[in-house]
Amino acid sequence: MGVRGRGHALAVVAATAITVVITAGLTACASGVTIDVDDLAVGQCTIDADESDVTTVTVVPCSGPHNDEVFALVRYTGASWPGIDAMDTAAERLCSGPEFEAYVGVTAARTKLDITWWRPSESTWADGDREIICRPEQRSGAPFTGSLRGAAV
Repeated sequence: MGVRGRGHALAVVAATAITVVITAGLTACASGVTIDVDDLAVGQCTIDADESDVTTVTVVPCSGPHNDEVFALVRYTGASWPGIDAMDTAAERLCSGPEFEAYVGVTAARTKLDITWWRPSESTWADGDREIICRPEQRSGAPFTGSLRGAAV
């Protein structure tokens, strides 16, 4: 019986530890998890990213308030740094294309949203970064609540 009691006690301790880990994980999900911007995936929602030089973002559930929602990850091709103006022109063209319509459900010409992006800087370009992260914003600056996937706005 002593062995059984120890096993039961260990099971209770293990169950308690699992409960604590799950609870902590749910709390982290609700308040957001900070990740490297290069680790973002289509469909992830973020809040409060520093717009000047984004290196990390806070990912939050799309069901709650968020400023951005990644709708496309597109790759810029080219060997040498094209310059800021050329990068922004390419980003606008790539982010306003079929990926936007496929994700949001309306063309870029008919949307009520601003289409924005994070693009490589000259220094990240030198490190091999070629990814443009496409994301919509409210024209009013207000946060979104709920995913924009298929929202046709």
